[in-house]
Amino acid sequence: MDILTIGIIACIIFIIVPAHNQTTLYIKIVGILISSLIMLSTFDWVKTYEALNELMKSFHEWLLIKSNGDEKTASAYFYMSLVILSQPFILGGYALYKKF
Repeated sequence: MDILTIGIIACIIFIIVPAHNQTTLYIKIVGILISSLIMLSTFDWVKTYEALNELMKSFHEWLLIKSNGDEKTASAYFYMSLVILSQPFILGGYALYKKF
């Protein structure tokens, strides 16, 4: 069994087991964080970067085709779509900032 599978199993166990008081809630939170860090540390980030890079290139090429080869318009649409896609992270971060 590899490390990623162990991290996934531990995360599922910590999510399923209910917390009955504050101490067990802290144990549950720390367990989920540690198992998530184990999963993130063993993830293949090079393949993820290559896949995202290829996706961005193909999306930009598709925008070039849709804008009849106008590089300026395609780039403007590309950057606008990136800003629109990042809105949940921006607004979520702002909501957390206002909450705490």
